[in-house]
Amino acid sequence: MKTLVTGGAGFIGSHLVERLLQLNHQVFVIDDLSHGQKENLPPQTDFFQIDIADQKKLATLIKKIQPQVVFHLAALVQVAGQTEKDIFRINLEATKVLLSNLNSASKIIFTSSVAVYGDCQDLPIKETSNLKPISAYGQSKLEAEKIIQAAKNPSAILRLANVYGPRQDDSAEGGVVAIFMRQAINQAPLTIFGDGQQTRDFIFVDDVIDSFILAMDYQPNTPLNISSNQSITINHLAKNIIKITQSTSSLSHLPHRPGDIIHSQVDNTQAKTSLSWQPQTSLKRGLGKYYASLKT
Repeated sequence: MKTLVTGGAGFIGSHLVERLLQLNHQVFVIDDLSHGQKENLPPQTDFFQIDIADQKKLATLIKKIQPQVVFHLAALVQVAGQTEKDIFRINLEATKVLLSNLNSASKIIFTSSVAVYGDCQDLPIKETSNLKPISAYGQSKLEAEKIIQAAKNPSAILRLANVYGPRQDDSAEGGVVAIFMRQAINQAPLTIFGDGQQTRDFIFVDDVIDSFILAMDYQPNTPLNISSNQSITINHLAKNIIKITQSTSSLSHLPHRPGDIIHSQVDNTQAKTSLSWQPQTSLKRGLGKYYASLKT
């Protein structure tokens, strides 16, 4: 099957590309390499370095490829130096461009985020929970979801919880697991904003890729939460990482950051039912696999 992965050189995208190749799909990748790395991709990947929002180049490429399934992962998160205009250009406008150039028979599997729920107090968060994003990133993802649902293409929308694993960005704006891993390996204090009792729902990247593959056969275009359905405190996460890495690092508590969500737990019942999907990786095992990948 011809598959196209936007953002395929990134953290999650590159794992998806590997899996698709293992399953003998023909894989094409679009990435502007602003965050992804070409080195993440297997050498047999058909790679195109273009801006997903460049309508002319995208239209030409899609016409040439004629993909049967498109995994749309290309996105811009809300980090320092990025304006709301930048975020909406990539996360929303580029999605419009992509859809406008796809054959109506092409299926699109869209990577959304639990950021569409905002600071939801009714836990665990269900697909039917109120949608009140509190960031430009969350709002852009929600509006992109609506555009995809209104399109004629068959689609699947996956709302990801906090994904972690090998190749995750460990910069200051990267995922907390990656940041803690780097700090622990360097024997530096693990920086925690607030008292560390805030919670997150962490899901290992391999389990997320399982859901993508299963979504290729998923018919309704209703969103599905992809999560562990577990609530983990940041303190617990940090102590586990220190133990796994055998680090001498301590915990350094900094002032709470305004706007940070306090608690999160995301219900995955619908994904289990609709996709026959089940997360397989415990936090301890996932952290161990991540740490092992950093030593190779």
